[in-house]
Amino acid sequence: MKLFNQEKLQRLKLVARWLWILRVIRLPLLPIAFVARLRKRPDFLVADGFLIGDCVLLRPMLGAMCRKGRVRYIGGAHAKEILGDLGVEHEVFQWPWANYDYSVGSAFRLLSLWFRILVLQPRVIVEPRGDLRSLAVLYLTCPQRLAGYSFTGGAFMLDVDPALPEVVHLEEHNRVLATSLGLEYRLDDLFQTAGNGDGSVAISFSGSQPLKVMPTNVAKFIVQRLQKSGRRVSYLRGPGDFFLSVPENLALLEEAKIPIKQESFKDYVSILRRVSGYIGMDSGGGHLASMFQKPSVIFLSTQFSAYCGPRGKQAIFVESAESLACRPCAGVTCINDQYLRCLSIPEGRLLDALDEFNQRLGAA
Repeated sequence: MKLFNQEKLQRLKLVARWLWILRVIRLPLLPIAFVARLRKRPDFLVADGFLIGDCVLLRPMLGAMCRKGRVRYIGGAHAKEILGDLGVEHEVFQWPWANYDYSVGSAFRLLSLWFRILVLQPRVIVEPRGDLRSLAVLYLTCPQRLAGYSFTGGAFMLDVDPALPEVVHLEEHNRVLATSLGLEYRLDDLFQTAGNGDGSVAISFSGSQPLKVMPTNVAKFIVQRLQKSGRRVSYLRGPGDFFLSVPENLALLEEAKIPIKQESFKDYVSILRRVSGYIGMDSGGGHLASMFQKPSVIFLSTQFSAYCGPRGKQAIFVESAESLACRPCAGVTCINDQYLRCLSIPEGRLLDALDEFNQRLGAA
């Protein structure tokens, strides 16, 4: 949050000036919280409510919490497949500002969540993103202990607010937060064992934002190299797939006889567990491939691998070596004179990445 969207960050900091009123609003709620704490309650509640990659990167923190006590995780439906082996209690919910749903129904769901947490009264509530809006909702549940980051303001709401003066990877944010809570953080908890795979490769050339999309010329280069390798290839369609919205890209896959798989998220995860390797954008698929310790090639456009790339030794990152004033960005509108200049990767770099990928597949 403190890096990826500066415009939103400044707006939230303006709002933060008026949040002192929350101290007054929550006063009549304190007796309810006090009574609720007399009941048996979870030791930890992690309020994530964002996307697939965020959920994967939270696995080490959640694993450390599970070793200490009862844990509840609030996040998208995808968490069932990502966290099922950890033993966390999962409640399906996404913040309105994560999926941009500001409907009346979404407001009621948010109010319902607030009330359930108020009554549940976990011993520790963690908001790992540093999002002022999420923190404000959680603060009004009168938590015994609220942990997170005050990147966007609201430091007075937090009982645990670790210092992170440098820009570091999102996973490092989680590690520092977990350590501040006295948890035994292990990066190995991020990974699951999935085996070497069936020899095939999955590709997915679109992320969740318009600018997280593979240029057609780069996609063609990758497809041609994969065809020469003789490996079976399948394309995993994501929700709102920007790559497949271009007729030329559909024609490319059809000509190469690459099947497009449009499955449920459970099946999507099963496919990634089964294949031997993955090539795609900086998106949920890349983080899942990393979770399964699959060799992968991850292309980054709007962000840097050093900040948000999948963790693990099997990921090969391909990103611009140029210092672009527009990067990182919010991923919606390209303001560079050359559209998606951040994905203008020299052919030599592409060859090196794909050759290394094939070597890892051969060694797996």
